[in-house]
Amino acid sequence: MKKIMKKASALILAGACLLSSVGGGQITSQAKANDWTQMKKNENVWEQEQAGSSPYAYRALYINGDQLFERVRYRSNQESGGQKITKWKMNKEMEGLSLAAVKGNTAYVQWYNEEGSTRLYSVNVKTKKKKVVSKKFNRCAGTSDYVYANNCKPSDTGAYAVSVWKVNKNSIRKVKTLGKYIFGTTIYGKYAYYGKYNSISQKTVAVYRCNLNGSHAKKLFTVKATGKYAQSLMTGVENNKITVYTTQNGKNVLYTYNIKTKKKTKKIN
Repeated sequence: MKKIMKKASALILAGACLLSSVGGGQITSQAKANDWTQMKKNENVWEQEQAGSSPYAYRALYINGDQLFERVRYRSNQESGGQKITKWKMNKEMEGLSLAAVKGNTAYVQWYNEEGSTRLYSVNVKTKKKKVVSKKFNRCAGTSDYVYANNCKPSDTGAYAVSVWKVNKNSIRKVKTLGKYIFGTTIYGKYAYYGKYNSISQKTVAVYRCNLNGSHAKKLFTVKATGKYAQSLMTGVENNKITVYTTQNGKNVLYTYNIKTKKKTKKIN
């Protein structure tokens, strides 16, 4: 686990270097002005392109080690270096930080340690004040409006209850629970996709799609593993395709579901 934490710290530092090389901040997603979006190349960087009378043309918040930083580009094209917002007292060999969401001038920062403890902090970027808003919070996926989280260890790969949290400028609150055993939660386009199980064994998975606020959940397809210890795992959504890996009759099987055509294909590896 210590090696994993060191690797994570290295990735965060690399992300900070990446931020300083994007020419003052190029938005990497199709976001509306004033919306905060998560950088695709580094999940610990959130960025915002501002419209209207704001003196800023671009803002970015990012985690570097045990600190939260802000970087801005003014409309005059003048840029600031990384300005420290706040710092956590922590053992960087045993603990870590991740940026869960940003809304307005509030950053939501997740703290975790190798023993599996987690906490969610809200940080006011202007006043630099921070406070604990949840003592069990492990982010799975999300946007600046909704975050999906469970209360398991960040290093755990099992199925756990996943809840939807509504992100506001001054608060974050739980609004819905998707189910008791959820795995593979992924945001793709304007929907969330996830695998749902009836038990902790993860043998049979039903893949669902729902709105970002967790409403109107719809089952898309089901995959069942065979074998005493076999599992079916939804591994992600990419290029309009959902992938599920499983084991059937002693063989590894890949299922692919096309979101547009609604067709499921099977490939034996």
